[in-house]
Amino acid sequence: MEDEIKKPVVAINSPGYAGVGQSKGHHIFNVTFYRYIRKAREKFPEKCLKDEEKTPYDVALIGEYNMDWDVAVWKPLLEKIGCRVVVIFTGNSSIDDLFKLPDVKLSIVLCQRSAEYIAEMIQDGFNVPFIRVSMFGITETTESLYRIAEALNIPKERVDKVVREELEAIKPQLEFYREKFEGMTCLCYVGAPRTWHWVMAMKDLGIDYVVACTTFGHEEDYEKINRNLKKAGIKGVIIIDAPNELELEEAIKTFQPDFMLTGLKERYLFRKYGVPTINSHSYEQGPYVAYRGFVNFARDIYKAVYHPIWKVLREGEKKFEPFKGGGNG
Repeated sequence: MEDEIKKPVVAINSPGYAGVGQSKGHHIFNVTFYRYIRKAREKFPEKCLKDEEKTPYDVALIGEYNMDWDVAVWKPLLEKIGCRVVVIFTGNSSIDDLFKLPDVKLSIVLCQRSAEYIAEMIQDGFNVPFIRVSMFGITETTESLYRIAEALNIPKERVDKVVREELEAIKPQLEFYREKFEGMTCLCYVGAPRTWHWVMAMKDLGIDYVVACTTFGHEEDYEKINRNLKKAGIKGVIIIDAPNELELEEAIKTFQPDFMLTGLKERYLFRKYGVPTINSHSYEQGPYVAYRGFVNFARDIYKAVYHPIWKVLREGEKKFEPFKGGGNG
């Protein structure tokens, strides 16, 4: 087909739920696509980044899918510290863009389950190093920016200036939300990477985990959950692998979290239990990434937790007694 239409064509048999979890489907895609791109770069050299176009600060964002326009927040942030984002795997990218994956100086891996495979292969095949980052919350975003700058020999002072500016811009909103969330707890049940990503982000808002759950988590994911809980100074958290409804109900009754971080499907179950939910997978109203996106996340938590419907539910039927008629018409 390529010979007929004179354009790149790649066919991948990658069922989303291959194997015991979703990640095998991701793995199949990553491996197949890497093998394709390695050969296709020779067939379509015009799609690769030319040597004279390259800079020492070229980066690829790996495992960034532009969820609710996250890219619109963190691409400019990386550019402010001096990076040039050449390609994104795969948010808002075309097949032509992805030919440039091996042409950068550094791969920055955000989703460390679905796309780290290809970062490892590009490192082995093209000698392009990669680093793992988390751009959720104040602490993780700041640490990630410094690590990216160090890997590219960007002056620390430049990052200092950007971090100060970003924190100053969100300071009033952040202080408001921190006051409202003080002492709150949450139960997190979402994809494994998100479950450990959100630990420090919640801590940045003064919120502690009490229960952490995931269905398709690998051993490495649970190690990261525990590592981040330790880093956040949170103790006594119950971690449940592949929970069923009865276990989730018992966790809610036992720990009484103030809200739930979840995906699209599970939120309806928890709302029946009277627990506010926030879609922390595909977002309520993002972007959620980096500093300015984090304010959006805090806003959506606030809107969920302080919605008046929960007060009505907790007051129960007695609230409606004055409005019930005596049956006389």
